[in-house]
Amino acid sequence: MRADIAELGSVPRMAPERDRAVRVLVMSGTRSAAFLAARVPDLLAAVERRGLVIEALHQSGDFASNELAHAYRRVGVKATVVPYLDDIASAFRAADLLIAPSGAGIVAGRRWPAFPRSTSRWATRPAIIRRPTRWPRRRAGAGLAVRESEWQGEALDASVAALLADGRAWTAMSMAARGLAVPNAAERIVVDCEALMLGRW
Repeated sequence: MRADIAELGSVPRMAPERDRAVRVLVMSGTRSAAFLAARVPDLLAAVERRGLVIEALHQSGDFASNELAHAYRRVGVKATVVPYLDDIASAFRAADLLIAPSGAGIVAGRRWPAFPRSTSRWATRPAIIRRPTRWPRRRAGAGLAVRESEWQGEALDASVAALLADGRAWTAMSMAARGLAVPNAAERIVVDCEALMLGRW
């Protein structure tokens, strides 16, 4: 893992203050760009209708940036839309909430805010993950895992708004996510592989 990402694990995280906009980072995966582009602007607009102010940074991937930017303008949510993020560490550092798909890079690699020298990037702030078919129990409390079929209706925006408005709940979820980090994971994998292959070469 890049040093600038790993160092973020030692940075104290604070719940978003009520006197500023909530900063939301949206990271699209290879197969999730269109899905998130279609759902997230409306979701964040619904959250704003519950009394919060949102500022989004949406990494659109292969989805047309100008079309997505128009979708945010249409619903009245302030957003910066970019195809790719050049400075991921700064984006993670600034965000209060991450919305991301559940691909291998996000879940197995834990690309949801966690940075402490691990395979995971998800241990500094809460996140919404587009839920995979299987969701290990040990991840309970570390974020909102949502199936595609559950992105409709008021339940999700109510959950997100409640989380962002409750500093204790935000902090608890952030700490739960941080607890999933695996320090020096790459080195551990190498050691395990060497032990597994010992005597087989």
